[in-house]
Amino acid sequence: NVPEGLELNAADVIAVMDAWAKILNEGDVIVTFNWDLVHEMILAKAGKWCYATGYGFTVRDPQKSQSPVTILKLHGSCNWSMRHPRDPNPHLEYVQEFFSGDCPLVDFEITSRLETSADSGYSLIQPSYLKDPSAKPALLPIWSQAADAITTAKKIAVLGYSLPLADGPTRTLFSLALSRNQSLNELEIVLGDKPED
Repeated sequence: NVPEGLELNAADVIAVMDAWAKILNEGDVIVTFNWDLVHEMILAKAGKWCYATGYGFTVRDPQKSQSPVTILKLHGSCNWSMRHPRDPNPHLEYVQEFFSGDCPLVDFEITSRLETSADSGYSLIQPSYLKDPSAKPALLPIWSQAADAITTAKKIAVLGYSLPLADGPTRTLFSLALSRNQSLNELEIVLGDKPED
């Protein structure tokens, strides 16, 4: 049961999705720890994101499918899979179900799924102080791109994140990148009613 006053109204949800898509512009980068596909689906529908190059790695010919916005998923994504833990190339799954028609410039076949047992969670990092991004070669370039994006950003908006003291890899990434940033003009932090660390 949804608590009274927290019911979702479809029109409100669509308005929020549209507003989010309008805020983001070509060249913007989203750095996220979420595994879900909410950002991708919203931005793909608005023509601002393409699965072929929008994750920070290229699925096919980038000349035909340059994504305006990049989404860097530091913990991996529920639609990525890998053949083994050290597989350096994420394989996209569920493309047709979630993104078909949203990337009209891409004229290659929809990627086929790996065997269900092949992934076994290899594409994801669990949000734990024990996480080790270096153990996932496919995610290392994404962490590197996130560091570069933070280092060169003129504006950074942080939406609802908590960085526990135990999360050393993430704190190191952000602190080093921010300390190197010479062009940052604005840092906006948006938290809910109960701010955390």
